[in-house]
Amino acid sequence: MPGRVYELYGLPGTGKTQFCLSVSARCLIQDPARTVHRNVAYVDTKGDFHVDRVVEILRSHWRQVRRGVRRRKKQQRRRLSEIPL
Repeated sequence: MPGRVYELYGLPGTGKTQFCLSVSARCLIQDPARTVHRNVAYVDTKGDFHVDRVVEILRSHWRQVRRGVRRRKKQQRRRLSEIPL
């Protein structure tokens, strides 16, 4: 939720970092139809933050967003073609 701070903890190897990076990427990537700008503060207390990993996750999420946008446009065109003239 916007304006909130969350702490995630658990045993090593349970996917905490992957989860946090994925949520951060999802927050940063906006639907091209929207004009809302978002910021994410990622606090790395262990010093093992890897930019390459974040870029990989961002690319993956961006591809998903683009596919979703294309799917919605296709559905809209289909609906418009069904309107009797």
